[in-house]
Amino acid sequence: SVLGPLLFIIFIADLGRITSGGLVTFADDTKIRQSMDTIAEQDSLQKDLDDIARWSQKNNMQLHEGKFEILNYTLNHTKGLRALPFTATLYGYTSSSGETIVPAFQVKDLGVYLTSDASWEAHIRITAK
Repeated sequence: SVLGPLLFIIFIADLGRITSGGLVTFADDTKIRQSMDTIAEQDSLQKDLDDIARWSQKNNMQLHEGKFEILNYTLNHTKGLRALPFTATLYGYTSSSGETIVPAFQVKDLGVYLTSDASWEAHIRITAK
């Protein structure tokens, strides 16, 4: 039936207004995309996570926090830049239940394997088996 997905989209339509990062949804899969160059921007992501948790409680919607993943893309691979103490891999995020969300090197997103080095090698290796 088309009605279920349509009602879900209507139900979560206001979710994008509470986040500062770019919110991307596909069916019941939601992502926050955000450029993080400073500690303030990293704090903004934690605020978005907290705001989404409050939104879900207010709307009686259960989040599967065990499925939360963080994937950090580094566009500038300069050795000196990676050594700075405010890099996203050193910053910790927590779910509303207090669990730490550990950055992953690789995640599967809608059947595509993505890696933090933006390489297609893992996806090709896994799908070519």
